[in-house]
Amino acid sequence: MRLPLRLAPLGALCLAASLPALGHGASRGLHLHVRPEPAVMGREVEVAADAAEPLVGLRVAFAGAEPVRAKVRPPSKRVVTKLAVPRMKPGTAVNVEAEARTAAGRTLRASAIVLLAERPGDERAAAPRRAPEGPSR
Repeated sequence: MRLPLRLAPLGALCLAASLPALGHGASRGLHLHVRPEPAVMGREVEVAADAAEPLVGLRVAFAGAEPVRAKVRPPSKRVVTKLAVPRMKPGTAVNVEAEARTAAGRTLRASAIVLLAERPGDERAAAPRRAPEGPSR
């Protein structure tokens, strides 16, 4: 569907505002940051998990992979660990999932979307493709 010319910028702004933040994820009580973004295949990313309450355990993984158990020093609310980036098609968006256990016995979960690049500096190859624009008037 093509929007009238005067509404097209507004439509693009609404679309951009609805896209999730890449390399970042949050849920009630757990917040993730994944760096670098985009992630380079065959290398490692750093995953930082910030919790609302002290943690006693944290498992982190790329979706579908075996989770890595991060070392937690209670009563830490921030845990940083590294994950090996899987080999997939450049430009693929993949989830990083985390599950944390708090000192109070609660389970917190969060995930972040990360784009994959073949080599450092390949931000263009990892960027989501835009739909072609129609002729301008």
